[in-house]
Amino acid sequence: MFEEWPNGRYHQRFIVCEFPTVDGRSVPRDALEGAGQRLLDLIAAGQTSMVLDSAGAERTARVYEPASCRVAAH
Repeated sequence: MFEEWPNGRYHQRFIVCEFPTVDGRSVPRDALEGAGQRLLDLIAAGQTSMVLDSAGAERTARVYEPASCRVAAH
């Protein structure tokens, strides 16, 4: 599991929240909304966050787009 690696190195500082998607397909609305809301909640709480996907080419941006608009508005 991905979470074990950073927590093993950095002393239980990470929590992995998964929103499964499929390479080469659009992000399902529920995953997009869930990931975006989780990101906003972490930012509001002053927490550092990372958004990762296996290719890093499209899905990460889809999560950040609506979240960045809402953060900028605050």
